[in-house]
Amino acid sequence: MSERILLAPAGWEPRFEEGVYIDIIDFKPSKILISFSQEYSERTLPFRNRIRAKAQSLSIEYLEFEHDYCDAVSLYKSLLKVFEDHVFTASKIRFNGTTAPRDLIWYALHFLSGRKIPTEFSYFRPLEYGSYLSRDARAPRFVLKRSGIAYPDQPTCVLALSGFDEERLAQLKQRYEPRKMLIGRQTGDQLGNKHRNISVDCDPADEKSYFDFDCYDTSDISVEILCEKLDELKGSYNVIAASLGPKPCAITLFKLTQLRPEIGLVYIPAGDYSENYSTGIELNNRTLVDISW
Repeated sequence: MSERILLAPAGWEPRFEEGVYIDIIDFKPSKILISFSQEYSERTLPFRNRIRAKAQSLSIEYLEFEHDYCDAVSLYKSLLKVFEDHVFTASKIRFNGTTAPRDLIWYALHFLSGRKIPTEFSYFRPLEYGSYLSRDARAPRFVLKRSGIAYPDQPTCVLALSGFDEERLAQLKQRYEPRKMLIGRQTGDQLGNKHRNISVDCDPADEKSYFDFDCYDTSDISVEILCEKLDELKGSYNVIAASLGPKPCAITLFKLTQLRPEIGLVYIPAGDYSENYSTGIELNNRTLVDISW
């Protein structure tokens, strides 16, 4: 039997819960699958319990799955098991990535693209971010099955779509010691962007280190912008790409690696995610993307 499945990695922000309720109304799923982190299971529990109750009141099947977000191999394997058991027979998927870790987004898209299941990506902005988002940035790690191709005789270029987590961007530079950095800085003044958008020391003589980029736009135009930036490198660099801005730009980078599999995706985890990461939900600026394979 074909099913409409809503996938939603759990968070503890109001926009996660409210966003799922909106997805339930307009997507009308027959099943809801919630993934959650072992490390933050207590924070997400009240949100998960309320969503479970809502699903039960509407006679929607509700399942949840605990994952070890700290271990990439464990996360990949456990998530793949969920997809094999519950997702691959679906007629349509909506993935609410509002509070999902970026590597989990990339693994989910990797699985779904292989089966070419019709997929929508849903994302809700908050009304306001907290004073800090994360701290104690950990070592960057390559995304399994999307780690690209590296040649030993070529220098490294880091392509980063930036956000508000300065420590994570600094970790990229420290870990990979790139000869070149291309940093797409989010345009607009939403959510205090102009004041909070991060920077990192680059070669002052290199005017092409920074470029304006709309991280909310996942269209082919955004992918083409990135391709043009990389074409300027003339294939002389190993390219590593990271999404540090709003979650929709993780979709853009995934689409980029579909075209250019030699580019490696990296994820930078943090040891401390703010309990007050954001407040509210902005209903008028929802991102809803139909992903075609």
